[in-house]
Amino acid sequence: MRFSISEIEKEMSKNSHITIPNFFKSELIDVLNHRNRVLNVKFEVLTKESLEASISMGCRILYISSEMISEEGLIVEDSEFRPHLLKFKELKQLFEKRKLKRDSNSGSEDSPTTSHKYKLETVIIGSRNDVKLAEFFVTEIQVPHVVCFEFNEIEDEQFRSQLYQTEYINKFVQFFLNDLVADKAIQESFENAKKDTIDCLSYSFFNQASESEVSSLLGKGALLLPPTNTLDAPHDHALFGWGQYILQKGKVEDISLQRFSGTISKSILPFFGRSSEISQIFDYVMTNPDQLDGFLQIVGEEGVGKTRLALEVAWYLYQRNAFPDGIFYLPLKKLNKMNILTMIEIASEKLGVPLDKNHANYFRKKKILLIFDDFDVFYSGDVELPTLLLSIVKKAKIPVIVLCKKYYLREATDETSQRILKQFKETQNKVRASFVSREFSLERLSKAEIANMLLSLSSPGYEDAVTFKEMLENPAIKKINGLPSRVVEGLLTNKFFYRLSPLKMLQVYIPFQALDKRCWRYFKNGGDTESRVRANPLLVSRHSIAFNSEVGDEIKTIDMSDEENKGDSAEEKEKKQPKYQNMEKIMLFNRTSTMFYGDDEDDEQPLPKMTINESHESTTTKREIPVMIEVEQNSDIEENVDCNKSFSFLSPEK
Repeated sequence: MRFSISEIEKEMSKNSHITIPNFFKSELIDVLNHRNRVLNVKFEVLTKESLEASISMGCRILYISSEMISEEGLIVEDSEFRPHLLKFKELKQLFEKRKLKRDSNSGSEDSPTTSHKYKLETVIIGSRNDVKLAEFFVTEIQVPHVVCFEFNEIEDEQFRSQLYQTEYINKFVQFFLNDLVADKAIQESFENAKKDTIDCLSYSFFNQASESEVSSLLGKGALLLPPTNTLDAPHDHALFGWGQYILQKGKVEDISLQRFSGTISKSILPFFGRSSEISQIFDYVMTNPDQLDGFLQIVGEEGVGKTRLALEVAWYLYQRNAFPDGIFYLPLKKLNKMNILTMIEIASEKLGVPLDKNHANYFRKKKILLIFDDFDVFYSGDVELPTLLLSIVKKAKIPVIVLCKKYYLREATDETSQRILKQFKETQNKVRASFVSREFSLERLSKAEIANMLLSLSSPGYEDAVTFKEMLENPAIKKINGLPSRVVEGLLTNKFFYRLSPLKMLQVYIPFQALDKRCWRYFKNGGDTESRVRANPLLVSRHSIAFNSEVGDEIKTIDMSDEENKGDSAEEKEKKQPKYQNMEKIMLFNRTSTMFYGDDEDDEQPLPKMTINESHESTTTKREIPVMIEVEQNSDIEENVDCNKSFSFLSPEK
């Protein structure tokens, strides 16, 4: 999407954004590890400060990506997670200001392609159709090798268009860097990566269509600037494998800023809409603590997507380290089996910070975010409200998001029902008055968003697959009536059809449906909240139906059983288990159209900026350590970094 500065805020208010999670960090690390070369990698959010840090420390390869592009410069993220336009003039000043001096040591060997002005040798623009930014790096920053991407737009196929383009970029970067660290020349690495990327997408989505067919649909794809027909385009040199750029044998080391996720986890499921609601949550959680006077309550029908929305926002905030002391998602549906305090204590122990006996001390001066799901369990009176704990949290100015079902209460006729109804309303009003300061209602998704959701979960292929227009006219849209939970239920029970064939959910998405159950497993068993897929087949997309056949043996199954089934016989348990119990799995994430995110954790995350420095020679040891250079600067690292052996990447949601 291309915008002028006056259009950026307007675009942010739109509610039709599509988030397609990917695993840029974990997949790239996996690919590079197979080369058995020593590299250090770091992923950070793309901001002016992180870009400046990378430039000042020195990097040879820089990857930048944004979901929004502008004719006037580079859109980065500001301190409030909003888009900020860094105009070309200011961007150039950053490079001029942080100009890196050439290594003057005798005997040093410079790369034959290194710019005389900057240490930067290769820039990859991961934003779609941002050729102007690429040309800026070539002409103004004099970077000798710049890769960008140019795609066609697929009419009325918003989800598929974004999916194919996102996967093209991610796979290309993996193939390209895989060849670069194997000491191949820039031109050879580029050509190999372009061909392998088309083959990957053809196998994943296009029923092994020919290279020309896939290219005609997607567009030009990757471009290498300056063009090879110009005299100043020496792409025939290798970045590694000579002089001081010989990479030692070893493994990639992730030196990203450590973040503590608390009890939240990443999902692989595409995410649709909710831009305005996300903005409301941001406004609340980023409020100055001194002005925070209560909780944010989100009310909505069961199955409308309250849990998913809260966890998407939580993951986004986690990636930005907005709450360094932890983000805790606490499912309260089964609160009779475990109280809130115990849940917080379990989560705290995982972070290595035991819960203080004086609970006020634990929350005092902490940057923590709490999310209470099914908070309405307290309204019925069956579970005692933890008034003391909630009062402590409120007094400590801790932001708290509470998720509640929207009830449609009918006036009762008999005396007992009237008494219960009266108690419910009184408790509800009392809790709101005591603790809730803000509230909004989560509405159902639009028909277009539901149609894209059905497409994303069931048929990412192209040939002979249902189109967006056909899905929009499918009778299933009327049955679903805007409730995401009905999409999941219908796909799992074969209730939706296309040309007489049932639409089925891709197996890799199935274990990521019961979000509250996945999180409850953490408190019940002490296990990880995430279900991890260790396999990473380079030649197939995770969002493809072919992914299962390639890695099926390595994908774990998830136990969706509940605690109450513990005493059941094997036969009874089998009856109670969801039909999809033994199907394969993976994970997800969400992003906002003008935001950047980064990949974190072992297997899943998207962060906008990633930096890779291949070597760092310590004054006390001779072991070569790659150091990345993005947001968080470490003075010790800066002193020891050998800028001649470092390269960096900046990217969006991965």
